[in-house]
Amino acid sequence: MGKARIIHDMSELNQDIVELVFDRNNPLYIKQLPSCCGTLPDRADNSTLSSPESSVKRVGIFVDDMPQNVVTRVYNYKLSYIKFCGNETVTYIENIKRTLVPDISPDIKIIKVVQSTDAVSNYIDWVDVVVC
Repeated sequence: MGKARIIHDMSELNQDIVELVFDRNNPLYIKQLPSCCGTLPDRADNSTLSSPESSVKRVGIFVDDMPQNVVTRVYNYKLSYIKFCGNETVTYIENIKRTLVPDISPDIKIIKVVQSTDAVSNYIDWVDVVVC
């Protein structure tokens, strides 16, 4: 079954939240359609999840991605949450948040996955949830 079909089927299950994987090394990676223009960002497909009318909260999962890719996917997929699972620094997350809030996605929530409890205090001012 194709990814677009899986996304469509999941959106009809009356779920509250669905995770979209934007890690290129993951087999569940959600690929965007190329703009073929060079100056325009890639765009989301026409799935239900890219529609603003969808009531499903969308969590974008990112691992060490470029900031412009994160911002593009937040906008294109109307993400409610960003979940960082890589080696993203506090400065990186601070810059992402300052870019998104208030103009692009004022209500975005950020989740950071850390490998040790020692790192939790570093992120506490810039994320909504820290997962260890």
